[in-house]
Amino acid sequence: MVSPPSSNLAVRIDQLIAVLAVGNLGWMTWHLGGFLPGPMASAFPVMMSTLALVGLRWLVIDPTGLPERWWLPVPMLVWVGLHMSVLAEVPGRAMLHGLHLFGGVAAFWIGLHLARSTGTRRILNVGVGGLVLVFVAMALYQRIVDPTWLPMGRDQSIYYLKKSSGPFGNPNNFAAWLAVVLPLAIGWGARRKYMDGQWRWFPWAVALAAILGIGLSLSRGIGLALFVGGLVWLLTRHTLPLARRCFLAIGILGLSTLGVWSAYHISPEVRQRVDTFVAHGGERTRPHMWHIATKLWQEEPWIGKGGGSFGALLEKHRPEGLWETPEHAHNDYLDTLLEYGVIGMVFGFGGALGGFVWGVRRRMGGAKQTPEARAIPWSLAIFGAGILIDFHLQSPAILTLVGLLSGVWLSGGPSLEVRGSQFFTFIKPPVRIGFGVVLAGFLITFSWIWAKPVYASADHRYWARELIDDIPKGAEPSDLRGHAAQAELGLQKAVALNPADDRAWADLSYAISLQGFKSPLKNRELGERAEVAARRALAGSEEVAEYWIRLGVSLDLQGRWGEAGLAFGRAVGLAPRQPVVWYYQGFHLSLKPMMHEMAKATLATCLRLDPWYHEAKLLKASLEWSP
Repeated sequence: MVSPPSSNLAVRIDQLIAVLAVGNLGWMTWHLGGFLPGPMASAFPVMMSTLALVGLRWLVIDPTGLPERWWLPVPMLVWVGLHMSVLAEVPGRAMLHGLHLFGGVAAFWIGLHLARSTGTRRILNVGVGGLVLVFVAMALYQRIVDPTWLPMGRDQSIYYLKKSSGPFGNPNNFAAWLAVVLPLAIGWGARRKYMDGQWRWFPWAVALAAILGIGLSLSRGIGLALFVGGLVWLLTRHTLPLARRCFLAIGILGLSTLGVWSAYHISPEVRQRVDTFVAHGGERTRPHMWHIATKLWQEEPWIGKGGGSFGALLEKHRPEGLWETPEHAHNDYLDTLLEYGVIGMVFGFGGALGGFVWGVRRRMGGAKQTPEARAIPWSLAIFGAGILIDFHLQSPAILTLVGLLSGVWLSGGPSLEVRGSQFFTFIKPPVRIGFGVVLAGFLITFSWIWAKPVYASADHRYWARELIDDIPKGAEPSDLRGHAAQAELGLQKAVALNPADDRAWADLSYAISLQGFKSPLKNRELGERAEVAARRALAGSEEVAEYWIRLGVSLDLQGRWGEAGLAFGRAVGLAPRQPVVWYYQGFHLSLKPMMHEMAKATLATCLRLDPWYHEAKLLKASLEWSP
């Protein structure tokens, strides 16, 4: 059997890379945008394996050499790796967040390679356009037929029942994903010579579907970003006279105002969102979260706290009146600043800005203009505006899409259809081939042998914690203990797969402690096991109030009341405005009759922070009636 020529093999591999990139993007988008760690246990290794193929194409198989500016994300990758290994204050979360960013950089490098061929760019564009049509059809189903429906057999949150979210579950992320595609679809539709006659309708269908999906999402932030981006695009159209541009801009403003006024009077959902916005004088919770993020950043301004640290460390700066417990600051620039410090901002967004400026100057110098070259900068600008008030970069599906398109845009132009770059002519072929094979092997081993178990561990932890959180209030003690025992099994698997996950250890301590509910004969044994798990969580980070609560509960189960008091005191110090912490402190004090007055005062603080805390009300009432 004769092997095909290397050039034909290279073409087939390039097509495979494009198909894998689109298929993997669709897979993670379908699974709630990659929000759940279970699907990412497959999506991340596939992404890294695709990147391994790219590495083989660059260095081994009909080698093209490395594209220009391929190194732009490398400083940020090194900095993220340092956080994952030694710098992060909450290492378990930093590990997952670091893998998330590695996936985005992998998508960027894949996009750099796909841009070199018209055929692979077409596969990417048509594939993403097809995904848009499918996902907007899902949004229409949610709007017309079943607003509770989501993929994977899940139900939509009650807070989003009047909005469509497609496969994401979060309407704002759905709108952001579509907003990134929209300018690209319009760009392809406007450049008719790039589309075959029978397919000229396709990009316009994608653009109209994206506009419809964004409208169904009722996303204010993305809607505003698109509106401002459209106005800027119009005002910078030098092919039109200035007077006409201004006239059109005024007309668009007038029509937009009329559209908002009409939607307000026609749609109850739009009216509710506008009325809420006006009633609170703008945003109610986002300014609180931005203030918390700023305070956290000021503690470590240069180095940062580590990836994913906002949700773990926000309690020390929580203001009264903020009852939500968000995982992100609703501003990706602030999130990056507090997580990776000024150094991370320079490496990350500084590198992105540098690549953007370099690409613009390159095209001003007469580089070839493709539809992507004209449209993708607007996609990135609109996206950059959207993440000022949201956390779209934290969605793996959105980060992957942005990474792919950024790579396509940065590499597009004179490097199209390149074969046999001279970049490595000074390196002997055996050395180059050996390096490429070792690099591909490392990527595959890293993703399948190390990263996949990390995601699998997080998946076991997620479902176990969900099982605990779904225990109904007032459940029978035997049912509660049964749910907790089942959750413990999942959490034991989680810590076995990833012993460095401090959250999994804390949840394991919680599940073990719950099994002692109204079962005093087992309390000491359960308390000892729960203490081991709680101390493993604290070995990861002593700055998380929940971990000290878990330790305090485990010590109380063993009758070590004095030591438990110290743990609860540390929790209160870390989260002084978190009602849950005060409730646990009050419960702990209620175990000693001589401390009942102090327990009632502690519970009063809890109820001042959250007047609707049902368990605190019941405990306080029982203390007031006790002798």
